[in-house]
This record gives sequence, C-alpha cells and structure tokens, in this order.
Amino acid sequence: MYMNQELKILTFTHKHCNIRDISKYVIQSDVESAKVDILNRLKAEFHIDEIMYLSTCNRVMYLIYQHKLSPTPDMRRWIHYINPTISEQDLNEADIKSEVYTGQEAIEHVFELSSSLDSLVVGEREIFRQLRDAYDWSREQQLCGDNTRLLMRFAIQAAKDVFTNTGIGERALSVVALAIQKMMALKPKKNARILLVGAGQTNHLVSKFLLKYQFDNVEVFNRSIEKANAIAEKFGRKGQSLSDLLHFTGGFDIIFVCTASHEHIINEPLLKLLRNGDTSDKLVIDLAIPSNVAPEVKDRSDITYIDIDQLRHLASENLEFRRAEVSKARILLAGHIDTYQSALQQRKIEKAMQSVPQAIKSIREKAISEVFAKDLDNMDAATRAKVEEMMAYMEKKCISIPIKAAKAMVL
Repeated sequence: MYMNQELKILTFTHKHCNIRDISKYVIQSDVESAKVDILNRLKAEFHIDEIMYLSTCNRVMYLIYQHKLSPTPDMRRWIHYINPTISEQDLNEADIKSEVYTGQEAIEHVFELSSSLDSLVVGEREIFRQLRDAYDWSREQQLCGDNTRLLMRFAIQAAKDVFTNTGIGERALSVVALAIQKMMALKPKKNARILLVGAGQTNHLVSKFLLKYQFDNVEVFNRSIEKANAIAEKFGRKGQSLSDLLHFTGGFDIIFVCTASHEHIINEPLLKLLRNGDTSDKLVIDLAIPSNVAPEVKDRSDITYIDIDQLRHLASENLEFRRAEVSKARILLAGHIDTYQSALQQRKIEKAMQSVPQAIKSIREKAISEVFAKDLDNMDAATRAKVEEMMAYMEKKCISIPIKAAKAMVL
C-alpha cells in the first residue's frame, strides 16, 4: 500500500486534553487576517506546503503537507508561534496532551473524524460540517492546495456513506431531543397548548424544537421576566413570571418544566388551577434536577410523566447502539481509504509525468532541426515525410511507456 508520508496531523482533543485547556493550543486571535498571517508564518518556518486549520469546542487540528524528508514540526516551537503568551507549564505539557499522526494513521484519522467516529459524541454530524467549513476556509485563504483537496473530497464522500448506510447518527442522545421525540410519539396537535416553566438553557433548546415542529401556542413562565421574554418572543408572546402560573386560565396540554428550584413547582393544587376544569389526559415533561414535579402529580393516571432519569437511560441505550455501529462504519471507511489511495497514486503519477510529453517532443524537434538536419535536407519530400511520420509515432509511444511502467510499479 502506498504510504502518504507527506501528510501529518498535529491535534489536541478531548481524548488527551481537558476541554477547557484546548483553547491554549488554538491560534490566539479572532481576526481572520491575523490567523492567516500566523498560518503562513508556520508554513514558512516549518517548510510546509499546505496547511488546514480546524478549531472546535473539543479539538484543534493542524493538518499539514510537508516534503517527505521534512521532520515533523517541534511541538514546543509550534505552540510558541500560535500562542506566544502560553505558560511554561502548558508548553511542557503540550507533547503529552497532543496527538501526532503521520502517513496512513493521519489518513485514517481524517476519515474517522469526518464520519464522527472520533467525536466526543459518536455519530454527531456537527463535526462533518465543521471539517468541511475548515477546509473551505483554508482553501479560500490559499493555505492548502491539491493534496488537501483530494483528501477532503474522499473523506467527505466516506462520511456521507457512513451516515447513510449505518445507524451511527441515529437515535438522539440529548435529553431535550429525546424529550421532544417522546412528545412527538404521542402525536400532539399543532395547536396544542404548551407551557414552558423555566427559561434556562434547557428550555431554550426545547423552544428551538417546538419552532422546528411548528408549535406556536406556547406560554413561558420564569422568575426573570427578561429571560422569559427572550423565549416567548419567538412565539409572538410575552413572558410571564412564575407567580403568574397561579392566575393562568388558558389551560394546557403539555408542560415542560426545568427550573433551578429545589422545591416542587408543579404540585397538585397548581395542577388543578392550570387544568381549569379540563379533565383530559396531559403530558408533563420534567427536565429539572432535582425534580420540579411533586410525587402526587407523577403518579396520576391522567398524567403521562417523563423525567430526566428516563431520558438519560434512553440516551445511554442509544449511545451503545451507535457504538455498535462503529465496526460497520470502519468497514465502509476501509473501502473508501483504499479508493483514496488509488486516486492519490494516480494523481502522483500524473504530476510526475506532466513534463514527459514536452521533454520527448523537444528531443524530436532537436533531432529534426539540429542532429539530423543535413540528412533530412538531402532526402526527397516523400522520404522525409515518412521519416517524420515515423518519428511522430515513436514520440507518441515513448510517452506512453514510462507512464505505464510507473503505474505498474505502484499498483
């Protein structure tokens, strides 16, 4: 198998580095032109032909192409370039916290990353978009070229195949997504009356799903009216305080509750007030820790109750399902990597042979105009034409011979 030793990856990820420490190893500037300048300086300093830069919340990756005889960049010097103010301790720990891949290992790392096998959450599709965006940005800044283009083209194709033909991206893992799935399984009407009790990050995420599924009959209650408004405005409503629950007469079909309170927000007396005489079955989804719903409400036969423990158990099962799909994904990736290797070999042959046709043509032209010029001048027109025809034939055949030989050597 052809080994692409020019490809190297320097990366810091959640596997060997505390997530909060990863920021120390990213380029220390939010200004695009400054990032580009630093990356170009890295190229010059370490004799790099191409570089691609990826930075996410749980990884930073520098994908580079160097001449095969160039040494892998010294990690301390590399980090000094991207973060001149880094502490000596963090600099000393860089070698321990980093991962370095070369050749075949680097290729496999890119393919597994694009397909989310190397993600913090196996099967999450966000890394696919982030990797593609990182390549597009690096290409637009003229930091990378043909080698990176070919690698990313096949890695993206592989990722699409994995997500299409395995279950690695199936079955939600977040408790909010699972809560929404549970709700949708009950087939609520689009005009269902939904109450969001609490306006923290969790119910912000809930509101995004509700908008996605076109639920708009939503009321938001929270201690902070400002935070309640931030969510309620999405539905064309005004936020209300928690105390307003005691006077709310609009009824409900579904409640999402998630507050920081250590007391039960949804208790039997409040439930009776909120029902306002309605005796139909209701759905209560409790995403709080500790629970915001009183035991007597959870146990009612006319209440479908879902809590975070149920959702976490389901998330754990779903994660195990995704992990079981990893072996299937790796089989698919192996095929794509082989295809990439073949394409890479072919591309290198094409590049190596680009000068051959012109070189052979120049030899023929020199033979006609200089080496055998007098001999050709002494020939009659028909003989000279036949000789030149023979030389043109030989030129064509001589071009094909080294190309075929080169292909045979690498296959």
